[in-house]
Order: sequence, then structure tokens, then C-alpha cells
Amino acid sequence: MPFEDTHMPQVCEATVHTPALHLAYSFACNLSCGHCIFRCGPKDRRTMGLHRAEGFIEQAGKAGIRKIVFTGGEPLLHPRELQSLIRHTARQGMKSALITNAAWASSGKETKTYLANLKELGLDSITLSTDRYHLLEVPLENLQNALDASRDIGLRAAVKIARLRHDPVAEGLCRSLRSRSTKVLVQEISPLGRATALRSAVNLKPAMSFAGPGCLTPPVLLPDGDLLTCCNLPAQDM
Repeated sequence: MPFEDTHMPQVCEATVHTPALHLAYSFACNLSCGHCIFRCGPKDRRTMGLHRAEGFIEQAGKAGIRKIVFTGGEPLLHPRELQSLIRHTARQGMKSALITNAAWASSGKETKTYLANLKELGLDSITLSTDRYHLLEVPLENLQNALDASRDIGLRAAVKIARLRHDPVAEGLCRSLRSRSTKVLVQEISPLGRATALRSAVNLKPAMSFAGPGCLTPPVLLPDGDLLTCCNLPAQDM
């Protein structure tokens, strides 16, 4: 559905404390991971466009959204646009968060400077993605650089690990990162997009039942302006 209506579905607070919208400015990515549900990669050059993205953020604020999560693709492949959108989000009175693969965080000093600038613009938190696929091209040292920099500047940080049903790499990452007092989020790989080929290796479970209304995922706004409302992520692969 096109994201033009200001009556956006709100994220249920049963699972998400702050009503949030994930905004994928682009599916361009420096990686082409085998488990990517959106098939992101270096060849995808489409973007939402800065002016259009700002308009979507304004709509989101009017609809009751209180947090914009910049995702993709790799958001930091568009650094100027990301900075403008973080600033614009703050001006609307909303928090902003960033999901990134940390491929850019090879230098501890430069990473700290860059994140400090984003924090000054209004960035509230950062989530670093890693797993057996990301590690093929992005060393764990990059994540540690970003975690150290976030700690030094007072930016909230977490690591998200995508895992298969039997995944010793993910288990090792969890143990290592948690031993460093790092907040770790574990996410089951969904058999969508490129990960369709992994269907036999993922952990498919029946949907959980909730005592009350609940949402499994927040709304995701795609680069073309289509909106995936909560729990309908498979629609993007149709």
C-alpha cells in the first residue's frame, strides 16, 4: 500500500515500548548477504529521495509515531541524506535510531567522531547487525569499534544477531558479546527474499498467542513508498 495516508497503523506497545516506524531509505548495501529478505546489494541504486522521506517522517509524527528507525540496505551509504533525516526527525519531536552493518567502522577514532556527530544531530541509539553472513565481509572488530565509541559518547547501542535453527556461529557471537556486557538481540532468519533457499535451515514456529493485542514487527516503509504494516512482512516477497 502506498504510504500517503496520514492514518498510519500504530505499533502495539505489547512488544514495542515506543510506537516506531522502520524507514528503509534505500536497499543499496555494500553486502549481498545470503539471508537478506529484501535482496539488498551494491547494484540497487534506488532511493526514497530526501524530500519524499522528510514528508513521510512528518506524516509519521502526525500519526502518533514517536521513533524513526533508519534501516535498509545500509543507511550509511547515504551519509548526507541520513544526517539530514536524523536532524529532520529531531525537529518533529521524535527519536531516531540506526541499524547498520558497521562495515564503515574500521577505525576507532573515526568511528567515534562520526557517531558523535550523528548523536549531536539527534540520533538516540544504534543497532549493529552481525551473523555468519555479515562476518564474511565485516570483521567483529568493526562492531567492537562502534560499541566502544557508543559507550564513550553516551549513545545507546545493541547488537542484533540473525541465526539459523542450528547455528554455532550465532551462539558463539552471543556468548562473546554478552560476556562484554553488550545488549544482544537474537532474531530468527525469515525464509524470504534470498533466504528463501534457507527454508529447511531456519527455525519456523507457529505464531505465538498473546494475552492481548500484539505486533510481531513494526511497520516498515520501503524505498518506493510502500508500507508493510505490522506482521505482514511476507507481502514484500509476493
